[in-house]
Amino acid sequence: MRPYVRTIENVELDGGHLSIDFINTVRNRFEEPQHDYLQTSADLLKWCRRLDLLSEKTLSEVESNIASQPAQAEKQIKKVKDLREVLYEIFVSIAYNRVPKRNAVQRFNYHLAETWSNFILDIREAKQVVPEWSHEHPEILQCMDPIVKAAYELLMSSELLKLKECGACGWLFLDKSKNQSRRWCNMQTCGSSEKARNYYKKTKTKNS
Repeated sequence: MRPYVRTIENVELDGGHLSIDFINTVRNRFEEPQHDYLQTSADLLKWCRRLDLLSEKTLSEVESNIASQPAQAEKQIKKVKDLREVLYEIFVSIAYNRVPKRNAVQRFNYHLAETWSNFILDIREAKQVVPEWSHEHPEILQCMDPIVKAAYELLMSSELLKLKECGACGWLFLDKSKNQSRRWCNMQTCGSSEKARNYYKKTKTKNS
């Protein structure tokens, strides 16, 4: 039987929020070097499809644009990763009750301004207002719009008080447990591994 391999298409969504799951698209924040699940624009498109971030029509147009302009897509995926690291810097600071670095906040504001410039409202019928994303050309950066909007909404909500970092892998998550005592992003993965390590250490100390 083949071993289970985590990819962008099956990696756990344990963050409890779109923007947090985006931050968690690396295998382990404590690893050096880190394994990145978002290595190419194709990986990002797979993730967007999985989470239904954009319509299939839009994603197909973006896919065609990537095929015709691969060099531009390569530059844009770097910008997407920059957003991810900016969000990580901000949210991990907040998880530990620290003020995020000014530079990270400024960079997020840059992404936020770009996102709002792509956000429009369409009124198709009386009392029917439809929010939409508008881009002049289909491009991979369109995938950032719903992520940035979600991050802004989380930063402005009381849910932010539930933000924690997993002690085993460094993933971030919203602790929605009844007494907010959750320590790991996932009990079946990080929780079990951490308990096994602790048990091994105790047993080794006892027998030494």
